[in-house]
Amino acid sequence: MVPNSLRHKVRRLNAWMSVGFLAISLSACDYQADTAKPKDSESRINDTVGWAKTAQIGRFEGVRGLEWVSEQEIGFSRTVKAEESRGRYETTRGVLSIRNGEIRDTQPWGWNDTRFVSPDGKHAYTVLRRSEGENLYAKHVIEELATGRNVSVSAENVAGTGLWLDNESYLLIPGIGEGPAQKIGLNGTATPLPALSEKILQNPEKFQSSGHFRKAGDRIYYLERNGPGTVHRLNYFSIKDLEQPVVTSVDMDDDVTRYEISPDGNKIAIVKFVSSNGNSEYELVLADRDGAEAAGGPIWKSRSLFELSWSPDSSKLALSGRSAPDSADRTMIVDVAAGGIEQAFECKRSTVPALWSPSGNKLMITADEGETGIEAFPVVHIIRLEQDKR
Repeated sequence: MVPNSLRHKVRRLNAWMSVGFLAISLSACDYQADTAKPKDSESRINDTVGWAKTAQIGRFEGVRGLEWVSEQEIGFSRTVKAEESRGRYETTRGVLSIRNGEIRDTQPWGWNDTRFVSPDGKHAYTVLRRSEGENLYAKHVIEELATGRNVSVSAENVAGTGLWLDNESYLLIPGIGEGPAQKIGLNGTATPLPALSEKILQNPEKFQSSGHFRKAGDRIYYLERNGPGTVHRLNYFSIKDLEQPVVTSVDMDDDVTRYEISPDGNKIAIVKFVSSNGNSEYELVLADRDGAEAAGGPIWKSRSLFELSWSPDSSKLALSGRSAPDSADRTMIVDVAAGGIEQAFECKRSTVPALWSPSGNKLMITADEGETGIEAFPVVHIIRLEQDKR
């Protein structure tokens, strides 16, 4: 049983980093506070990072951060070994207070379940997956978050992805061989979109469905394979033309391997794979919604692929990854207006993009401080930019 409150202690580090920690050890049986100082191998903070200062205000062991519920609460998942002899694991999700460690609203959660919250925060499109032998099944529901009421959706897609078109409709993009794309209403009604499916699913060798769809204003962007290997092209189509879409390619010479669109829909952070004279690296550039790159050239270069995350007001961009394959993972913050980039956090291995709080004053970073795979030891770090005094 998960307790309603976690015992915690706030501790001070030494003079080089005067920051309070909420250090909470989460296990299947006990919830004891960890008061030891961080070891050399643990994650650490840059106390001063040029145009901003950062402070670590929370450290929660054994959980993975999923989302910000509010400025003071995060959604998390936790996986524990349920049967020692059989090696079976159970995953739950819930809401955790970063102020006092209290946990609420815990519920079972599959490791491969997905949940996408509507722009107004009132509904969530949730896909619950279960396995029976070698077969995988999926149940699609629309949750009304205020009441907990669920509306069933007729879709049974196991693979694929999707995104909210607005507060009242969801676009379901199937995996290869799972039927047409569908527009889902809040009442669960599904409208097939065969023409859209023909445009983006007509060539399985070119289609990329692993979460690369993004909405920006009246457009939906996605990645498409363009030729052999890992070369990708960034395309988009208009939301108003879902029934008869016209696909347009963003004009870029290099392989686009990752991208994120700013919340205001005016900027695209693009990671390109560039190879020249036998040397290969990833470059981060900023572009407008049509792909025209901003002046000044690449903002960041790395030999390893990295994650991107925009602040809610589109003024900052967080990068999470390694500058070289054998280096530590770092989280960098780009001040888009000023053009500066500084390190805010470093750890052995981060697992997901850094997530911004609603105010844009805090970052949630999930790091793995153990082994890889199911035996990994996740730790959620809450980082505050110095201007946030709450």
